[in-house]
Amino acid sequence: MITAQTHACSKAQSYQNLSEARKKAQAGHGFSSEKTRADIVLEFTARFGKAPYEWQVDVTEALILGLDSVVIAGTGFGKTMPFMMALLKDRKAKTVIISPLKVLQQDQVRRFRKMGISAVAVNGDTWSNQLKSNLEHGQYQAIFTSPEMCLQHPQFRGFLSDAVIANDIVMIVIDEAHCISQWGGEFRKEYSQLDKLRVFFPTHVPFLITSATLTPAVLVEIQAQLDFELDDTFFLNLGNDRPNIKMSIQAVKTPADYDAVIPLLTHSGHLPQTREDLCKTIVFVNKVPSSQHCSRYIKSLFLPELRQYVDVLHAYRTRRTKRRLMKQFRKGNILVLVATEAAGMGADIPDIEQVLQLGVPQSLAVWVQRAGRAGRSPNINARAILLVEQAVFQRRRKSSKQKNQESQLADEASDADSGGESDGDTDREELETVKKVETPLMKWVEARECRRDVLDDHFSNPPGRKAPTNGCCDNCSMPTDSQPTTPPGSLPCSRPATPEGQQPPHTHSTPSRNVNINGKRQMESRPPPARRPKAQADAARSALIAWRYDIKRCFYSPSGYTAEAVLPTRFLNALATQRHISSLHTLEQHVKAEWVLGQDHFDDAFSIVRRIDDAEKTRQDEVKRQKMLDEARKQEEKAEKQRAREEAKATAARQKEERARERAAEKARKDAQKAAERRARQVERQAKIPPATPLGLKAGLGHFVATPATTSSAGYLTPVSQPIESGMMHTVSVLYYGPCKANRHHK
Repeated sequence: MITAQTHACSKAQSYQNLSEARKKAQAGHGFSSEKTRADIVLEFTARFGKAPYEWQVDVTEALILGLDSVVIAGTGFGKTMPFMMALLKDRKAKTVIISPLKVLQQDQVRRFRKMGISAVAVNGDTWSNQLKSNLEHGQYQAIFTSPEMCLQHPQFRGFLSDAVIANDIVMIVIDEAHCISQWGGEFRKEYSQLDKLRVFFPTHVPFLITSATLTPAVLVEIQAQLDFELDDTFFLNLGNDRPNIKMSIQAVKTPADYDAVIPLLTHSGHLPQTREDLCKTIVFVNKVPSSQHCSRYIKSLFLPELRQYVDVLHAYRTRRTKRRLMKQFRKGNILVLVATEAAGMGADIPDIEQVLQLGVPQSLAVWVQRAGRAGRSPNINARAILLVEQAVFQRRRKSSKQKNQESQLADEASDADSGGESDGDTDREELETVKKVETPLMKWVEARECRRDVLDDHFSNPPGRKAPTNGCCDNCSMPTDSQPTTPPGSLPCSRPATPEGQQPPHTHSTPSRNVNINGKRQMESRPPPARRPKAQADAARSALIAWRYDIKRCFYSPSGYTAEAVLPTRFLNALATQRHISSLHTLEQHVKAEWVLGQDHFDDAFSIVRRIDDAEKTRQDEVKRQKMLDEARKQEEKAEKQRAREEAKATAARQKEERARERAAEKARKDAQKAAERRARQVERQAKIPPATPLGLKAGLGHFVATPATTSSAGYLTPVSQPIESGMMHTVSVLYYGPCKANRHHK
């Protein structure tokens, strides 16, 4: 625990380091602390109209002597003045100031130029060849930029490298240094890589880190990352207590309970009738859609002539619009500014009367930063009210899974401490809040004692804070015996509040067929919705991008809305890729966020995607039709080829048959010719054969006996005797002997 003695020792060590640095500089090059401090005070008084605080001069001298420095002080304390005064002391010196927000960079540039110090904001919006040329020619002393530009921008890194070689840069300032811890994750990872700047610059170039909300743990983390040594660091903790701001809480139904905001915007608690009725107020909300809805709702209840005094500031407003809004708010032309983080740091507007935070923020540090926007002028008594939703105070049983995990961890810890023995009550009911809230913030919300004490304890503020000038807090304003354990209920609402969060999409599940080791069937979720093919999604994305620029130009020009505000990219990508999205509800369910202008523009955006789908379906149908035609043509060609083959085959068969007939006819003709030739030869041979000798006939008793002829082995006819009956006529063969191949029969 950090005590008053700890603070005293730390302060003594810092001033000891400063004294040692003075002696070393005096011995080295004749440095005079008295003259340097007198010059700083004289120059600052001439420019600013009043003398600086002693601690501001101390920090400035430490930086001039090359000491790394840490300044923790509340918003509006003047943390910017030390590095401003160092530039007033040396007109050739250059300082790089790491600032988290572009709107904050522009505001600080304005303040430096007002003091006669040349300053410029170097970021993605302002970078140009002309700016690069101006930087190289040394036209600016104060260069406000971001970690991304220092670490990722090649040309700007080149300029820094040249400036290091030329010894032009005398210090590096990391303003709002709590962002190193808050944003150093996936959101802006370059904030976790600022140690690379430490390596990039020579060791004699000091670093200054400033913040209003550095806890001891975060401070140790940052000092280790930036390699701050205790023996050459000037550390000054002035605390972040703001005596002119009264802090309190008020319960509301939900973060969308805009009715609870209305009575707080006026001095009387009623709807304003004139401009003078309004308090100059920043209404902080946690989400961009909420800022838009809240602003619209406030305007809807105000008289038409008073609506011009209400506006909204968030990340989707253009750079020019952000600058214009902050300028108008500073001048008093805007009196109610609904904002997100864009107005939460560093804006120098001294006459803000109150800050309202609708819904608990992510941490106590964020709340203190936002509350500190009020009452930057010590002459104003301001208030900061945290509107806490009811879910923060509602309790519920811890889930079985969470309870079992915590029980297991507790058991393991108990076993380690007591050898497995336990004497605690393990059966008591365990509860948790419905809405998750950071523990320090929850402690501040539930505090029954002074809320300033809670802040002093959390941020280790030094003792001896000033007495409040506007009342301390809501707890200190109440009688001691009547302090409630929960804050009073919200003011009556004229309409039901709408929950801000989105319900998770419903997933239809069915039991699987597989049984696990416990005999249970696990639930099988249906497959995720189909996505559009890449080419179709790219076409839809391109069409939606062109559409949102057209909408911005037609309906929101001139205005502070960017094309991104009309249709944020994550909604655009979901519309372009997801087939199942067919309504604003399903779109917001898929993205798990609310589209601010969705009610106005979803139908148009969806019609574009539908046209892309219809065109793609028409194209696919045409492809199918063409494919069918090609298939039919192929089938026809195949059938035609088959018919041609069959016809060729039939023709070949006919030709073969014709050739066979021709061969048969030719053969018959040749056979007939050969037969005729044989007959002719036979006739010719027969004509050459001599007459044959007739066989003798013998007479018998009443019989004629003929001797039939048979063919002998030599081919001659030989007689055979056979009786012939008398009284009958018989055919007698007369045989001739001769060289013939067949019998000759004659009657």
